[in-house]
Parts: sequence; structure tokens; C-alpha cells
Amino acid sequence: DGKPILEPKREEQRTMDEEISSMETFILARPEQMKADLEGEWRLQLLADKRGDGVKYFNNTEAWQSFDVSSSMTFESSMPQGFLGAVNKKGEIEFDSERRIYTQTNVKAGGGGFLQALMTGSSGAEAGPNGPQQIISVDGVLLVTKYAGKGRTEALVKNYFAVWRRVEPGTYSSKR
Repeated sequence: DGKPILEPKREEQRTMDEEISSMETFILARPEQMKADLEGEWRLQLLADKRGDGVKYFNNTEAWQSFDVSSSMTFESSMPQGFLGAVNKKGEIEFDSERRIYTQTNVKAGGGGFLQALMTGSSGAEAGPNGPQQIISVDGVLLVTKYAGKGRTEALVKNYFAVWRRVEPGTYSSKR
């Protein structure tokens, strides 16, 4: 008669409060909320691999980025580059609401990064904010991102997460 011998169990529908209280699944914030929470200035705290075995803390460096998503959709960032100084960048950002990825566009680089790009072909710290970044989580205090690009850099950084801490606006950007 075409009926299966065993019927699959039906999953019962749970309310959002039940989902949150169960902590069995990770729930992304709405794209509009993530975009709004991205606004401000962020300092890189650490890079961690997905298992937590490889953690690199940034206590003595000034790696930061700031976003203006309220009107202009722009960013500004600075990443240290060893003895060559810092890579200072400004430009625009595009936000993919479905995948929660921000991508830097129309980037203008300055500082040691330009010199380094000419010498090595590299454009900055490997897991820093140099390529498309998928937002894993963002709130009033922390921003967690993961590299979401393609190409040769992907193999190096695809399993690393960058953890950023919110700082007062102008903490680093006003020093430039």
C-alpha cells in the first residue's frame, strides 16, 4: 500500500523562548540587528582556532577597526605589520544580510601596509579584517568574526575566529 514500515518521528514545534532556554542550537540575530550592533569601534582581543587549541592574544598591539553603518556604510582599520608599521585602511563595506558577511570595497591603504604589499604581495595580517568576514556573533561588548573568502588565504585562516572587544569611539581612530 506504499506506507513506510516505520514513520519518522515528528519534531514538535518549539517557541523561541524554548529554543533559547534549551541552548541546543545557535540562533543568529536578525540581519538588521547585527548590522546595527556592528556600529562603533572594535579592538582585536584574540584569534582562536575552532578547537581552541591555538589562541593568539593581542594585548600589546593596537589592531582595531571601526564601522559607520548608520548612514555611510564605511570602515576604517589598522593592523600592525611587524617592523614595517601598521596597515591603515579606509573604505566602504557591503553587508550580505543572508550570510551575515561584510566585505570591504573601495579600500585605500596607507602606512607600512602599502610598502609591504609592494615587497611581499601581502595586504596585511592573515586573520585580520582583510577579507570578507562572516559575523558569528555581535552585541554591545563582543564581535566574533570568521574569514569567509576564497583563494590562497582561505586555507590559512578559514578555521580561525577573530574576537573583537568594543571600545569607546575615537579610542584608536582619533590617534591617526
